[in-house]
Amino acid sequence: MVFNEKYENYKIEWEGYYTDTKRKQQPLFAWGDKRHEVSILVKMDPSESNVFADLVLSVSSGLYKKNKSMFE
Repeated sequence: MVFNEKYENYKIEWEGYYTDTKRKQQPLFAWGDKRHEVSILVKMDPSESNVFADLVLSVSSGLYKKNKSMFE
């Protein structure tokens, strides 16, 4: 809801930092790539949550295998 009210259709800049990598999880959305390999969790500053990541970057198995050294 905050995104829709404050950020949608606007150009913005955020600072963020890596927090964690989760491997071999189910895709976040049923219509997403079923060959999901990695989720990269990012906290933004300022953050909307003290507990959860603000961004989850989902990486398919194919993209992960192509760029494995970068992700490691």
